[in-house]
Amino acid sequence: MSDILAHILTQFGYLGNLIIIPLATFIFGRKLSKIKKETGKTNKMSSIIFRIFFVFSILVIFEFIVNAEGIDVPIIDQMFGSGIATFNIYSLLIGTIATLGMSLMFFGYRWEALYDLGIYFFGGMYIFYMLTGFDAWLESYIYIAGVLSIFFLYLTGFRIKDNGALGLAVFFTLAFGTLAVTNPIITQIIIITYDVFIMIFALGYFKPFKHQVEVSE
Repeated sequence: MSDILAHILTQFGYLGNLIIIPLATFIFGRKLSKIKKETGKTNKMSSIIFRIFFVFSILVIFEFIVNAEGIDVPIIDQMFGSGIATFNIYSLLIGTIATLGMSLMFFGYRWEALYDLGIYFFGGMYIFYMLTGFDAWLESYIYIAGVLSIFFLYLTGFRIKDNGALGLAVFFTLAFGTLAVTNPIITQIIIITYDVFIMIFALGYFKPFKHQVEVSE
């Protein structure tokens, strides 16, 4: 019974991700375009948030192709991989999301000198891997970057009562939490939960702190 439930939730989760994450990305993109049209310039925080969800959209599209029933593309299955211990499409996308999370953290705290640090470090690791095959730091980097991003987003959210930072912290907690969970049923419940949450967040209904200016706007 549990296997059947896990299978149903898994297929539902992949389909939900395929619809909801790109839709949320589209909503963020429209908000970003509206801000640029009204002010004549791009909001840096909003731009980073859009990039995070754009990369996440690519990830869920690949996951759907690899895992959904009735779809079999062997070359994509092989290139996508199944974890973050070595470089593959999956770890590259997860690592990019974690790296952008660090960029968001550095920008939010106005640590301009460190803004591109994660990008250079992650890019350097990949280049080094292509030259030597060494990837021993990859998994540790993704976990450290993810945890640091989440910690500082929570800190920012509660310290200045910012809805945007807190919303992103909750999303990152759920999304990166799936990396640590091994039970397929719990994993899919988390995925469905962050799908629902991200739509609430994207539509602007996540406002635990009233009358506050959000980091993302």
